[in-house]
Formats: sequence, structure tokens, C-alpha cells
Amino acid sequence: MSPARHAPLYQWLSETLRQYISLGIYKSGDALPAEHELMRRYDLSSTTVRRAVHDFVHEGLVYRKAGKGTFVMRTRVEEHLARLTSFFEEMHSRKIVPSFRLVNVKRCVPPVEVERSLNLAADQHVVYIERVLLGNGEPIALTKGYWRLEIGEQLAQFDLNQCDLYEVMEKMLGIPLVEAQKSISGGFADADIAKKLDIQRKSPLLVQLRVSFTANMRPLEHTTTYYRADHYEYKIRLAREGVERATAGGEINWTRIISDSMESGYTGVISLEQKDPVWEGSDEKVDLVARERRPHEQLDIWPDD
Repeated sequence: MSPARHAPLYQWLSETLRQYISLGIYKSGDALPAEHELMRRYDLSSTTVRRAVHDFVHEGLVYRKAGKGTFVMRTRVEEHLARLTSFFEEMHSRKIVPSFRLVNVKRCVPPVEVERSLNLAADQHVVYIERVLLGNGEPIALTKGYWRLEIGEQLAQFDLNQCDLYEVMEKMLGIPLVEAQKSISGGFADADIAKKLDIQRKSPLLVQLRVSFTANMRPLEHTTTYYRADHYEYKIRLAREGVERATAGGEINWTRIISDSMESGYTGVISLEQKDPVWEGSDEKVDLVARERRPHEQLDIWPDD
């Protein structure tokens, strides 16, 4: 049943559509009726319908596809920073079925920045693994990873269309993953990424760079993952120093902060390695830096701080 009709009519229409979404009449990914159909069905003017739909889009409940219509926003996958988890583990924790599509695996000489982060000698080879990450069969992210040669060659022996690399590392190869350095920034999809993720070119992305370490803080992988911003978000709880976290903490939605900052023209860097995070000027991007660790019970080796 629709809410009682009231003025202003655009608010009433928004409430009606919101109720239909909450009841599951319009499900995640479904198309809303076209504007002319809403006008006919509810006897409303085009101005009223457009205002209601515009507000709906602004709230993030629906999104527009040029030439195709307006669709109910898909539920985003939330990842909470602090624990080092794989995509496979994150999906399972949210009762989403994860899967993978291998794009490329090869032996190569990595870019200079990868040599540095993995502490490699010049021209030392690595194994490059590129995969599309899917949730319930839909592309969520594209990952491009460089692995130390001795590790990558072992990983390449497994079916990379099926397996969770972290699970293979720890359970099959007996190599513990201890900690990771992660940075998150905003970006836009180029033609190649857009095609692989089934999105429009220049669609917003969350770009995650992660360097993972084993015992004795030996770097194993340098991986960049391009997440669809309409499917994925990061949250972290922050508290002021000396104040109880349970009362002072508040969850921060970095997906919204990064995208809003980019839209407003702000550029900067935020670092979570300081006790009181602050914005610092940058010429390139908005970046979030964090450290993550594997759950203690999964490790046989835990290094001293």
C-alpha cells in the first residue's frame, strides 16, 4: 500500500518508491518504471516525477544509466579496515558467493615501484596474476598482482579461476601472511578496466594498493585492486586518543569521503598511521593509508612489534 497522498507530491512519490524498495517490490538492480510511466500511473506532472527521481539519485538509492533508465542501487560490500582478509573471506562473511575469472598469469620483470616494495634486485622476475573478482556472479573488482617468483610459480600451479590465493598460501603452501600495508584512493575506469568490470568508461573506482608480508616482515605481493565504487565501500572506526572507543568512535565511510572529495576538487592524503589522522596536501589524489593484520588464530608465527 502506498503512503497517503500528500503535498509536496515529489516527496510523496519518493516515499512511495522507497517503500516499494524496502518491501522488495523493486529489488537491487531492478529498473524503476520510466518517468512517463510514473506520470501516467500516479497522475503527476513531469516536473514532479523528475524532482522525485533526482532526489532519489542524490540519496544514493538509485542510479541512472544513460539510455537505459533508472535502477535500484545494488547493496555495497563493506570492508572494515584493520583485519587482513582476502576477497574470498570478505564475501563469505556477508553470505555472498565469491568467484574469480583469470585474465592473465605470466612471468615478467615488474615496474620499478614493485621492485622497491618487494625489495627485489633490478630485472629480477616476478609472477603477474590478473583476475576479475565476482560476487554472486557479478564483477566487483579487477586485481593486478605481482608475486615473488618462488611464490607466484607455486600459485600458478593451482586453478586460478577457482582458488583464494591467501587460502592456498596458508593452507596449501604453509606460508603465513602476517601483515599488510594498504592505501586506498579514488580513480576512474579506463577503457580496459571498464570492459572487464562491465561498467562505463570513467566510472568511479576505489583503487586499493596492498603490499602483504610474511614472517620477519618479508614482502610477498604487490597488488592493485580496482573496485567498482557502486559495489564496494570501506569503513573504519576512529576514536580520539585517551577516550573510550565504544563511546567516542564513529564509523567513517571512506567511499563517500573519497568520491565527494574528488567531485569537489579536493586533493589530499589521509594517513591512519598517526594517532590523530589529519589531511595533508597532495598534488595527485585522495589517499587513505592503513595497516592490517591477519587474525591471530590463523598464524603459527607472530612477529614482535
